[in-house]
Amino acid sequence: MKQSTTQKAKIIFGYTVYGFGIGGIVSLILVLTHKIPDKFEQIMAIALPIAIVYIAYKIIKTFNTLELEGDTVCIRTIFGKTHIFTRNDSEFYGSIGGFTIYQQQFAPLLYLTIVQKSNGTRQRFPLAGYDQKAIDHIETTLFDVNDTKTTLD
Repeated sequence: MKQSTTQKAKIIFGYTVYGFGIGGIVSLILVLTHKIPDKFEQIMAIALPIAIVYIAYKIIKTFNTLELEGDTVCIRTIFGKTHIFTRNDSEFYGSIGGFTIYQQQFAPLLYLTIVQKSNGTRQRFPLAGYDQKAIDHIETTLFDVNDTKTTLD
């Protein structure tokens, strides 16, 4: 399964907007409580590191890759850690979520939840960077018509 560069760029842009929003709110609170002066340099000195940390955290957390080979599902993290699951010992639940800007879909994000049948443990993997065509393929491969899909909060 190949990730889309366009989808990755859209998602990183969204994380950038959120990161600067969080940093701006923190800076505004510090200005209003007179902890920092009301100057652009001091505000950006607070907002920029917060945005960078937020963006890095979200990229590390969401850009997992997925490979489907027969009954085997292989999920790799950005650091190369591999999780291998087979259809016989796992149940797959998925939900597609995203966020919108001006009533248009910005970028899809697939959350894949895997429940081990043997011990009942649940693992949730966000898969960012796949376009809608790839997500549709993942859905048809992993989720049968009889499977139960759940929406996770």
